[in-house]
Amino acid sequence: MTPQLERHWARFEAWCAASGREALPASPETVERFLALFPGSKSKQRLRRRAITVKHLDAGEPSPIILVPPARVWKGSAVVADIEQALAEIPKYRHPVGLRGRRDAFLIVLVGFLQLSRQEARQLSPAAIELGSIVKICGRVIPSNDDPVTCLACAVTRWLRVAGNAYLGHRAE
Repeated sequence: MTPQLERHWARFEAWCAASGREALPASPETVERFLALFPGSKSKQRLRRRAITVKHLDAGEPSPIILVPPARVWKGSAVVADIEQALAEIPKYRHPVGLRGRRDAFLIVLVGFLQLSRQEARQLSPAAIELGSIVKICGRVIPSNDDPVTCLACAVTRWLRVAGNAYLGHRAE
């Protein structure tokens, strides 16, 4: 363990001794209480969690850190009708609002319909998108309808027309 992690572990261990709790193996409640009593920046709290995890794993114990799933960006329901309503309210034409609108519509499909986290949406690769008579992203079919304003598949293809040209270096397009 690095000296920095050792210092964080020593602080946790001292607090456990002073409060009559076990440092090794620690319960998830003990770790959460410690982190609540000793606030710090996100990076400092991350280092504290890492120090506790490393020490537990070195001792052959499971980590007491409870992993929180990544937060979802889309706070509404993933019902297609709600997503279609959001798409209908976005501008799709005129520069630059149409450009931002097309991007935002694509993001609504990613975070609303597919329920991707921000990190997952950022890491989406072109290989994950299948275009054809049916549009698929990450193996999931993107629904389409006859109204291009509310069509999820249309939102994907509209953004790909912009991003694809930029990706290929056709800046005039």
